[in-house]
Amino acid sequence: MLYNPDTCLYLGSVHMSSKNINDANKELVKKNGLYSHKQHPIKVNYEDQLFELITLLSDKKYIIGCDANHNFNVINGSCFPSIGEVYPTTDKERTEMQSQIKKVNKRDTGVKDHIITSGELLSKSVGSYGLLPNENWPFDHNDVRVSIYSDLPITDTRGSLT
Repeated sequence: MLYNPDTCLYLGSVHMSSKNINDANKELVKKNGLYSHKQHPIKVNYEDQLFELITLLSDKKYIIGCDANHNFNVINGSCFPSIGEVYPTTDKERTEMQSQIKKVNKRDTGVKDHIITSGELLSKSVGSYGLLPNENWPFDHNDVRVSIYSDLPITDTRGSLT
């Protein structure tokens, strides 16, 4: 069986930067001392990251999980949760034992995780485990679940790629 990009489903997981270009530049100055015009920040803002990602996949079938640190919508495709939907994917409060000392004892509740897809969303939900992490859910983000309709044929390729 040969690889065919027209019948391929692209799966991905992305952690998007919450920094904008200016903050990334300040971080470079702080880390490296003097800022040089030859240095380029490795992070751009999340709108640029999302635009590049969707543009790259615009003619493909895809499902991507995003820890985006922001609430957003997509123009082409489906996004859950999208702007206006109240599904908090985080409800956490950092302790002194965790990194990011400036955020200790500050409650952070919001929509920061998304699933974007070229398919049609059939069902969607977000886990609700209370203040995170806890003994029932040891992560600082809830799970985001969707059911997606796709017209791609399902093919079992186990053992055929030798």
